[in-house]
Amino acid sequence: MKRHIMQAAVITGVLALATMFAPVTKAEEGAAKEKPAKAKSHQFTGHIESINAEAGTITAKHSTQKDNTKTFKLGDGCKFKMPGKDSATLADFKAGDKVQIKYTGEEGEQAVASSIQIPAEKAEKEGKDKDKEKEKSQ
Repeated sequence: MKRHIMQAAVITGVLALATMFAPVTKAEEGAAKEKPAKAKSHQFTGHIESINAEAGTITAKHSTQKDNTKTFKLGDGCKFKMPGKDSATLADFKAGDKVQIKYTGEEGEQAVASSIQIPAEKAEKEGKDKDKEKEKSQ
């Protein structure tokens, strides 16, 4: 009789433990399947108004939306691209440059730039203008 009571107690204990840990295991499986949300990338095209190298920010005014000025924090590993230059740096950019900025951050959040580049069409136009000036001077 004591043996049957002991077996019943052991079985009840094992079932209780199994029931307690079963939901945790399922929750862990669900968490493992979920991937962290990737930040959505946006693009901003405009002209540089100011650069603050110390603070690591760049402020630009949108090309078509006149009341749209945005300040971007330079993200870790932010890439700088400029036609005709293999490796550009922040120092290569100046106020007035037309730029395309890829960034993350939703409305109301700090916009973090992942790349800043001068569009190729601007560089091509400037090159043609310089060629015309040379022809005129000759």
